[in-house]
Amino acid sequence: MHTKSNTTMGKNICEYFIKLCKLLPRVKNNKKYDPNYGKDWHFLSYWLNVKLEESKLNAIICPYDFYDGIEDHCMNTLSLYISSPILIYNINEEDLSRMKVLYILHENYNKLHSILNNETASEPHLLLPPSSKCSMNYKSANNMCNSKYKKFCEKLKKFKTEYDKLFKIAESKGDDFAKNFIKLTDKENSNIISSTVIGSAVGLIPLFGILYKFTPIGQIFNSHKSKLSKGHSNSIDEIRRTSFLNYENEQLNLNQEKYNIEYHPA
Repeated sequence: MHTKSNTTMGKNICEYFIKLCKLLPRVKNNKKYDPNYGKDWHFLSYWLNVKLEESKLNAIICPYDFYDGIEDHCMNTLSLYISSPILIYNINEEDLSRMKVLYILHENYNKLHSILNNETASEPHLLLPPSSKCSMNYKSANNMCNSKYKKFCEKLKKFKTEYDKLFKIAESKGDDFAKNFIKLTDKENSNIISSTVIGSAVGLIPLFGILYKFTPIGQIFNSHKSKLSKGHSNSIDEIRRTSFLNYENEQLNLNQEKYNIEYHPA
């Protein structure tokens, strides 16, 4: 109804949005009194905003209206999850771009963390691609900092602190690790186009989406261990099988390791 110019894409987004609702335990079971229930819906709003932007449908419809259309056509399904008429909202372009760059930074931080904590393999060259992306995107993110986005700047500063700690771990493993681990710097590099976000969040928005305005959806991770609870591990395995996030090629890059960055509501 709302996406007549691209009904296939609109239908796909609608179908996968419902799958996502079913795979989020608190949403699926309508646990509206759970303090993390609202955070799950924050993630759903983010996911829908990103998908409409990626598909260029945001030019003809906003996320709230799109969701309103989903409600009209899928009320029998969605009525199980809805406790408030205002659960999906529109995220402006500036906020969304900052959320994306934070995701890219943390996704690559997570890759570095996994490589450095792999006790069975020693492949320092694997550190170069993700650390290079972190370096490039950090410069881009730093350019986005201003007095209007203090929360974003705080989270970026915290990211750099955690990243620097990871660099020290690389140094402790020897020169090969250190030289392949690119440090973060605020200084511009003429060979780097810092106004462009390097990397892509297309199809890579995980259940614990890195949204600087919100606490991560659910306390999936133990604060001191990189281990998933059995229930959430099963949920992520199910997500891998259904591949609902990247519906275009039915592949999903969903990393199960811990992000050592916590986020709190604005």
